[in-house]
Amino acid sequence: MLRSRPKTRPRRSQVVSAIGGGNGLLGRKHRPDYMLLLPCTLLIGIGLIVVYSISPGLAATRGDGVSESYFVSKHLVAIGLGLLAF
Repeated sequence: MLRSRPKTRPRRSQVVSAIGGGNGLLGRKHRPDYMLLLPCTLLIGIGLIVVYSISPGLAATRGDGVSESYFVSKHLVAIGLGLLAF
């Protein structure tokens, strides 16, 4: 007859290590992913340049008293909200 191993509970350090790394969930260090952050920043900058260049013409064709910087300010608010959510 085969003998089974006695059942033992895992140590607390093994459980913490399995759940959230060696430092636990709150002590884990985070490094940003620069290969993802760089293209996102580049695309936000290009989008801002495009909106800045088209904003005066779009405000002129709208004709209801919208200032030339209206669309740029809306875009900057959207960028700010996106960064806040990030």
